[in-house]
Amino acid sequence: MRFYSLLIVSLGFLLGVVRLSAQTIHVDEVLVSDENAADVLAGKGKGKAGSVRYDKASNTLFLQDASLDKGLKVVGLEQELTVKIDGQCSIVADPFGLITNCFVTFTGESGKLVVKAKSSESGGFAMDGAHAIIRFKDCDVEFKSAGASFAVASLRRGYGLLVFDHSEWLSDGGLVGAMGRINIKRSDIKLPVGGMVAYKQPQDSDDPPFANILDADRRPNYGTFKLDPNNKYPISIDDVDVTEKNATNIFPNSVIPNGYARYNPEKNRLIISNLDFFTMGTSSIQNYHDETDLPLTIEVRGFNTIWSGYNSCIYSRGPLVITGDGNLHVKTEDVKIGSAGIFMENGQPLTIEKTRVYATGFYGLAGGRRNTAKLFVKDAYLEMNCTRPQDGACMEGFESMDLENVAIIEPKDAHFDAFYSGLLLADNTPARGRVIIGNAQWQAIQSPLADDADNWCPSVSVQDHTLTIDLEAQPSIALARLFDLNGAVLAHFAPRAKVSLNLPSGCYVLSVGSYNQKILIP
Repeated sequence: MRFYSLLIVSLGFLLGVVRLSAQTIHVDEVLVSDENAADVLAGKGKGKAGSVRYDKASNTLFLQDASLDKGLKVVGLEQELTVKIDGQCSIVADPFGLITNCFVTFTGESGKLVVKAKSSESGGFAMDGAHAIIRFKDCDVEFKSAGASFAVASLRRGYGLLVFDHSEWLSDGGLVGAMGRINIKRSDIKLPVGGMVAYKQPQDSDDPPFANILDADRRPNYGTFKLDPNNKYPISIDDVDVTEKNATNIFPNSVIPNGYARYNPEKNRLIISNLDFFTMGTSSIQNYHDETDLPLTIEVRGFNTIWSGYNSCIYSRGPLVITGDGNLHVKTEDVKIGSAGIFMENGQPLTIEKTRVYATGFYGLAGGRRNTAKLFVKDAYLEMNCTRPQDGACMEGFESMDLENVAIIEPKDAHFDAFYSGLLLADNTPARGRVIIGNAQWQAIQSPLADDADNWCPSVSVQDHTLTIDLEAQPSIALARLFDLNGAVLAHFAPRAKVSLNLPSGCYVLSVGSYNQKILIP
């Protein structure tokens, strides 16, 4: 309760002082205009050392060795404002170093910004709007609290987004929290030791959940908060962090023919080809980007089968696009009830375009944060399956579903219901069987679940030490694998392949989906 009492008592006055008006940028209470953009604080008296200029074309405010006495106020801008820090810059937080209701990014690898609270009634960086975003990207920022109640906070609890992206940050006190979300990317929490981002749902109201930085005891941290940048991109696959070193070849030891994964950070594009893997304790693909980044695009090539035992198979904090001429089968075994084939956090959009996706779980597709995710299916094939039809659903947690050049093929009476936030049947019960969305062009190659068919088995022949496997009649898109008796994978085969292998004498196991066959080489 400490933060909230301080927020009400010490900032109640400030909220009366700071009344946000439309589409303005103030620097030390000076309104930025076309007339003063080249030198915003020219002739404004003491404390205005250095240079402050504004470039309208790029919507960038440049601080060059600037010392400010009152801070920044950014209001009502429709476009992101970039504050570029160069040299040693400082701001006296009186009452705030920054207050905004829009999107402001601080950046500048060659400079440092020090914000000093004037008193305990001051605050470092304040967001005051449902859609406010404050981002620190590739910069060095220090906050000196002087007993201030917060370093970064939302004045509307549960709203706003705070992003730390590959930045150095040091605050010697004050809360970092009360906004709707905190996303830390390409950075590690160094202090407090064991510190973390955590969310709390208010117990006494219908207000949305809010995020805080917590200490190791899971209490709001009012002490030192320190971040150091790292070289990890905000994405992991098969429990492997994607970094600057492995991005071009994430799985260098892959034994699957033409099986690989690579990531392009400039385009935020992950290419996967002929992957077949299983994760237990984490989601198989985790996307930690957010709406301040380009959408993550997963380009699917070949046949990809990705499984998760405990969590949702694909977890995304930011916009996600799945495309490509291949097939993607994601399935959670749902050891943790409520997991999804694909889970979209924070009301983010999922776009499936010109590809085939099969999503299976307690929910085939699911969205968090008060059912605010958005689904777009564009000229593609999407199949959703529910592993627990007694209480799960094919789709839940979405506020909208937009179909472009596709329609719901099966069941024909299924329809999207915004109030339910998913798909309902004609009798207004949730769609819990298989749901197919597609068109004449993007048809299923056959449901991956068809590998359970009792009337199919592969054609296998052995002559001398040559093993021939014929999968041409395979009814599913599951990859085939050949094991030795120690469980080591000797080979992978694409669906419906026909291959011949020269093998030493021994016993082997062929596995295709749920089908297994023991093979003896004499």
